[in-house]
Amino acid sequence: MKQFRNALVLLLLACLLPLAGGCVKPSSQQAGDLDVYRHGKLDEAGTDITDVAYVNVRDSTALVGNLHGEIASRLRSHGIELTGNPSQAGYILQISVLACDPSSTEALRQSVDAGYGAPVHLSGEGHTSLVADALLVLRRVPRAGKKQALQSISNRQAVANSQMRLGLQARKTLDADRGLPADVGRRLAAEICVPVLHHAAETADPHAAAAAPAGAKTKGADGK
Repeated sequence: MKQFRNALVLLLLACLLPLAGGCVKPSSQQAGDLDVYRHGKLDEAGTDITDVAYVNVRDSTALVGNLHGEIASRLRSHGIELTGNPSQAGYILQISVLACDPSSTEALRQSVDAGYGAPVHLSGEGHTSLVADALLVLRRVPRAGKKQALQSISNRQAVANSQMRLGLQARKTLDADRGLPADVGRRLAAEICVPVLHHAAETADPHAAAAAPAGAKTKGADGK
């Protein structure tokens, strides 16, 4: 009986090992130069936005390691606190990594050009390409003492709602079977954080907005 119990424990451990390895470990390779395509921008908003952010990341590709951590680190380094409660946040940021496959530049640009929430159609041939959607809501946080449930982040307290689609393309084909290189996640985080950091800098000091860090030059739907 003891031997049976030991065998059962070993079997259970063997079944759990794949689950323990579910976290994506970034590849040790480097992506190098990345071309970035963006559709959408942050709307102008008022200045009474609390410097607290709620960040939610959904990676359907399971290939971008520690994206949440990269975003959180960038926000914290610029004085924006993180919270696990969206009702306490002035910035609500939701990121969905939708696809990562080889693609032609034309097919990638068409998918980005389609805009937030549209289907993604990568060509399957070409350099490694990634598509992600980002939803950014700026909202006024109710004062302490007022019991106001967060029923809709886009209604009563929201002052701006921005939807963006991002496309990243390496200038080579990457081996992404075990996760994308860490510099892909860092670059994606940098591009996603641009509007938040720009707005935070602008509300703190209008003259400092130009100094808010941005990603490298990006390309719009027209390629400029």
